Amino acid sequence: MKKLLVPIDYSKISKCAAEVAAQMARESGGEVFLLNVVDFPIHDPNWTKEASQDVPKGLALGKVIQERMDKFEKFDFLEGVKVHGILREEDNVYETIAEVVKEIEADIIVMGTHSRSKMNRFLIGSNTDRVIRITDVPVLSVKRRHEHFIVKNIAFASNFYGESYSVFKAIKSIVDLYKAKIHFVKVITPGHFETTLESRKLMEDFAKNFKLTDSSINIYNDTKVEYGINRFAKEIEADVISMETHGGSSIVQLVTGSILGDVLEGAQLPVLTIRIDEPEVSAKGIFPEMR
Repeated sequence: MKKLLVPIDYSKISKCAAEVAAQMARESGGEVFLLNVVDFPIHDPNWTKEASQDVPKGLALGKVIQERMDKFEKFDFLEGVKVHGILREEDNVYETIAEVVKEIEADIIVMGTHSRSKMNRFLIGSNTDRVIRITDVPVLSVKRRHEHFIVKNIAFASNFYGESYSVFKAIKSIVDLYKAKIHFVKVITPGHFETTLESRKLMEDFAKNFKLTDSSINIYNDTKVEYGINRFAKEIEADVISMETHGGSSIVQLVTGSILGDVLEGAQLPVLTIRIDEPEVSAKGIFPEMR
C-alpha cells in the first residue's frame, strides 16, 4: 500500500477517510493522494454572453477550492505523511477517480461513504459503489472516524470458487500489512444449499493456496447474504469486512451488486471491496443463489 488515493469533497466523512488513509500510509511507508473533482464554469467562444459571465465566478471558485485543498493538507493527522493534492476539473466524478488511479498507479482507494438513506450525497457516498465497479484496485469504504485504525480481524466473505483467487492477493496485502487474522465466511441462504463438507473443503483449499497461517473457516446460515456477512462480522468483532463484487452493467452484475450495497448500508465497519471480472456463465458465482 504505497500509493493511497482519497477522493475528497471537504466534508466531514471525506476527512474521516483521509485520516484512515494517513494511518495506513504510516503503517506501510506510503503516500496519500488527495483528489478533489470539481466542475468549473469554462469559457467557450461559442457560449452566450450570459454564460460567459460565469467565468469570473469560476476563477474565484477555483481559488477558493485551492485554498481549501491547501488547508486540508495541513490537518494534524496528515503530519509526517507525504501528501499530494490533486484538483481536477471534470463533470464525471467516478470516471475521473478511475483515471487518476491509473495515472498515479494507486494501490488502493479510501473513500468516505454516507448511509444510502441520505439524500444529500454530493461526491462521497453516491459514487462509492460506482468507483468499486470500474476500478481494478481495492476500495476501502469508511463511514465514520477511526482515531486509531487498527486491523486485527478481517471478515472475508466469498463463495471461494475460482474467480475469487484472482483478486485475493490485493486483499492479502492488507492482511500482511497489519498481520491480521482473516476469518473466511461463506453465507448459506435458503435459496442456495451447499453441504458443510463442500463449503469447508473450498475454504480449506483456498487458505492452503495462499499459505495463510492465521485464519478461520466459518459457514454462516442466514436469510440473506448481506445479513449473514454483517452479523458474522459483528459476532467476531471484525475491524474490516472484505468482499468482491462484479463490474459492468449486466442484470447479473446489478443483482450481485445489490449485495454490496446492502452490506455497505448495514455495516458500520470499513468495507474493503475489489472488483472481479464477470466469470463465464456458470451455476457458480460470487453468490450462486443470485444467478
